[in-house]
Amino acid sequence: MKQTDSYEWLVGEVAQVRWKGFFSLTPGAPREPSSAVTSAFGQLPADYVRFVEQFGEARLFRELRRGSYSLAVFARPRIRAGKNGAILLEIGFFLNGGYAHFRKCAGKSNIDPVVFEGTGPQIRKVADSFADWLQQRFERCKRLYKKAEWKRIVAGALPFTTTELSIVEAIKLYSFERVGTASNGDAQIRVHNGSTLRLSHLTIGANAPGRLNGTIYLDVSNIGPGESQILEHACYKSLLASEKIELFRKPPPEPEDRGLYYEFGNFGMRAKLQ
Repeated sequence: MKQTDSYEWLVGEVAQVRWKGFFSLTPGAPREPSSAVTSAFGQLPADYVRFVEQFGEARLFRELRRGSYSLAVFARPRIRAGKNGAILLEIGFFLNGGYAHFRKCAGKSNIDPVVFEGTGPQIRKVADSFADWLQQRFERCKRLYKKAEWKRIVAGALPFTTTELSIVEAIKLYSFERVGTASNGDAQIRVHNGSTLRLSHLTIGANAPGRLNGTIYLDVSNIGPGESQILEHACYKSLLASEKIELFRKPPPEPEDRGLYYEFGNFGMRAKLQ
């Protein structure tokens, strides 16, 4: 049987959107399933295999204010335990449904081509095939946006204004380092303002391998040009001890990142997204 491209609709949708990073496709990413997946599941459904061959890992519908994605397809799926001896293959994610899986029931030789969603072993059937699941969930995600907001996304982010460009340059001249831990477990961070501006916040990354990849927002409004100050921040201490979290400088923001950087204040969080 001759295979045809089932995803021309997706190619067209992606081509329409000029907002950088809104759709992230990585056709050059590793595409072969692991030996463990091949051994446990055998041949994977053809529509899923064709998608991964064409697009690789896919992250779709980037949240403009958080940076996370509402829909994903995993090029390297993960094996999970299901109910009653079944095994699940975690192939993607949908914001309102949880993780997406194929299922192979105990005693069966073939993987079930239908798609299930859920968290942990609690799953429910949501589509007859991977291709159906992807198109249905894509349309669901698209309907989450108001017409005016979708129009803005299609058109792409507006260039930085002169004021915003000065903020970007100021961000580059701020420095920070962890210097200790407060008695309440908060991280103590020394911040130096090497710019000529006084920013309201400084947005920095927080990472703990295998546990956390997040962002913290330091209130630096009391640190004037040339000044330094030690600030205290909870820094995800409810998840793990703050000293186990690495703080790092995030890349300089681009126009599409306004909503992710508190430095822009009203510029990022409201005005440019309306």
